[in-house]
Amino acid sequence: MPEISESETAVLPAEATGAPEPGLIRRSLTGGAWTLFAYGGAQVLRLVSNLVLTRLLAPEYFGQMALVNVFLIGVNMFSDLGLGPSVVQSERGGERRFLNTAWTLQGMRGALIWLLCIAGAWPFAHFYRDPMLVPLVIVTGLTAVISGLNSTKLLTAFREISIGRVTLIELGSQILTVAATVAFASVYSSVWALVNAALFGAILKMLASHYLIPGPNDRWAWDAAAVHELIGFGKWIFLSTVLSFATNSAASLILGRFVSMTEVGVFSIAVTLASVVGQAYEQIGSKVLFPLYAKLKTEALPQLRTRVAKIRLSMMALFVPPLWVLSVFGQQVVNLLLDHRYHDGGWILRLFASCAIPSIVTGIGPFYLALGNSRLMMLNSAIRLVLYVASAFTGLWWGGTHGLIVGIAAHSLGMYVVDATIQWRYRIWIPALDALGLGVSAAVVLMGTRWQGAFW
Repeated sequence: MPEISESETAVLPAEATGAPEPGLIRRSLTGGAWTLFAYGGAQVLRLVSNLVLTRLLAPEYFGQMALVNVFLIGVNMFSDLGLGPSVVQSERGGERRFLNTAWTLQGMRGALIWLLCIAGAWPFAHFYRDPMLVPLVIVTGLTAVISGLNSTKLLTAFREISIGRVTLIELGSQILTVAATVAFASVYSSVWALVNAALFGAILKMLASHYLIPGPNDRWAWDAAAVHELIGFGKWIFLSTVLSFATNSAASLILGRFVSMTEVGVFSIAVTLASVVGQAYEQIGSKVLFPLYAKLKTEALPQLRTRVAKIRLSMMALFVPPLWVLSVFGQQVVNLLLDHRYHDGGWILRLFASCAIPSIVTGIGPFYLALGNSRLMMLNSAIRLVLYVASAFTGLWWGGTHGLIVGIAAHSLGMYVVDATIQWRYRIWIPALDALGLGVSAAVVLMGTRWQGAFW
């Protein structure tokens, strides 16, 4: 388990008396509502897009884009400076010169990512024996250059948990992007429809971030102290994201080596459906809980434990029931929503939904990151990678490619123990809530599966 020093074990001194600023809880609730609205709208758009695109485009195109996205995510993570979290938790996060320096670093990083795409495209395509991946990686990599020019007004909005306008911008951009994707696919019916839509969406969001959010415009700047703070905090986030990439992307990378692109496409679509709930939870964690904890870190430990209990109960009430539905009726969901070529992914959807339940039950959001402990985030990611590799290879040895998929999904069960241990060391673990969430979930899924077997 991660080593936590004695000074880190107590989240806050018991005598701490800091109170949350006025309006903070109201802004948090409003921010949570906006986040769920944005994510729900995005998932509806994604669902509509998938329903249309799976009928316009062949599964191998989704397989190719799954590999391209893995490559781009990897390059992004290998160059992650943690600028967003740094701005949110820093005492200087509201200073103009600090923000301008962050924007300068962000732009430099975007250009670097594209250069890495150019350099790595051919070896990547050669490994997967698909020459088409070369132009796909290079052209899609331009989205990093465009995103690197996004305004820091987005970061400021998240810092202040004032994300209504940002939500509308993101949702509007996604609506136009989905429309563009369908239009491109109707005309070209090739993988380039997906690439062109990605570029279109990145440009829309970048322009909107500058012109549709009030506030000072960004300028090139270089503050040595700001760079030192940003890089110092972000170095552990960099290592964490590298490890997270290895964990999250290994399935597509391994399967892409041993099975057809069609099978990779089926797997990626099924996992995408299964991850809808978990991604919504992560959105709440990063956009609401993280800045909320950053502002509550001066509270006394007893008050913080009370808040943690309320947060966990709220998260379970919101996100666990949808996982029950997917765990029991995943095959019916796939049959209803997707073309017959994707129906083999039903069992994958059910499996990943079931294994996601413990992470929601025990999750409280990135509390230690809000306290400035980015090193623990990295250690947590390292443990996750070890568990992932061990469970994946155990599954591969036990049942071939199907066993590999089971092992990948099951690694989250081990992460429950890790998360609970970290919370215990910080003295904010509440085992009664774990027992409630896991016990009720097990009963619901088992009874639902048995009932489904009797009537379907």
